[in-house]
Amino acid sequence: MSESEKHAIIILAAGESSRMGEPKQLLQLDGKSLLRHAVEEAVGADIGPVIVVLGAFSDQIVQELHGLPIVKVINSDWQQGMGTSIRKGVLEVQKNHNTCQGAVIMLSDQPFANANLLKKLLKIFYSSKKPIVASAYKGILGVPAYFHHLCFVSLTQLEGPIGARKFIQQHAKEVEAVPFPLGAVDIDTPEDYARLKEKIKGK
Repeated sequence: MSESEKHAIIILAAGESSRMGEPKQLLQLDGKSLLRHAVEEAVGADIGPVIVVLGAFSDQIVQELHGLPIVKVINSDWQQGMGTSIRKGVLEVQKNHNTCQGAVIMLSDQPFANANLLKKLLKIFYSSKKPIVASAYKGILGVPAYFHHLCFVSLTQLEGPIGARKFIQQHAKEVEAVPFPLGAVDIDTPEDYARLKEKIKGK
């Protein structure tokens, strides 16, 4: 892939997982942590630099990223909400990866988000010419989602708890959707984690 065709992937992994009671980035699924799974899928998509935004428990979580070809960014304002992590990630792209045409934003707790989905978002961006391509699940549009660099200035102005989903809603006319029903599966509580383990075990 040439420099002019690169697209960054920003993985948000800065939260403290208050409802889980432990860092959900480190929860194990099929012998691998959720965060490492997300990062390996992002690297495997091979569309450009992978940026991981860390915050709470960063000293502990960073060990999960050993040996992976990524850029680590620490968000010291993580307690203010997801908007600050998006801002940090996008600022990193603007500053050090400014040949990227855009960026995919994804979470570390959507276990079914994979490299094929990330590449599909990019494919739909090229065919639709829409500046935002979002995953569609459970009646909403959310992440993983692709944002053209024309969105970057607005994304760097996000504050507090305003995340990518709200940004997508605010720019609905500029969004193309990609069906991703399993995007509804995320892990916020111990009950979510137990159900997911049972589901995977039963396959």
